[in-house]
Amino acid sequence: MGSMEDMLEGLPATLGVAKGASSELPACRLRRVTQYIQENLQRELRLTELSAFVHMSPYHFARLFRQSIGMPPHKFVVRSIPPNTKQTTWRKPPPRAWNHPTRLASERGMGPTGPAR
Repeated sequence: MGSMEDMLEGLPATLGVAKGASSELPACRLRRVTQYIQENLQRELRLTELSAFVHMSPYHFARLFRQSIGMPPHKFVVRSIPPNTKQTTWRKPPPRAWNHPTRLASERGMGPTGPAR
């Protein structure tokens, strides 16, 4: 894929908001986070880390990033990885389901013979 500059080409370079008052990531935050991504591709990046970097909630950041760039943060990170690199730099957080199969019975409130009373 192309360089970061190619992906960001055509986006406004002004301070404030990229296009719409509340529908896109402010241009200064967009530049900061894309530069941060490029500088940290060698390690695992998480949505919570990227959103905290620009002082936003993960949901709000992901939504505005997608509207600004035209792709979600995950896809941008994946496309930014050089083709020769095999290391995964993005990992989804584990599910928070109470009865997740990898949790021990004692962690789910289960005793050795069934539900705790």
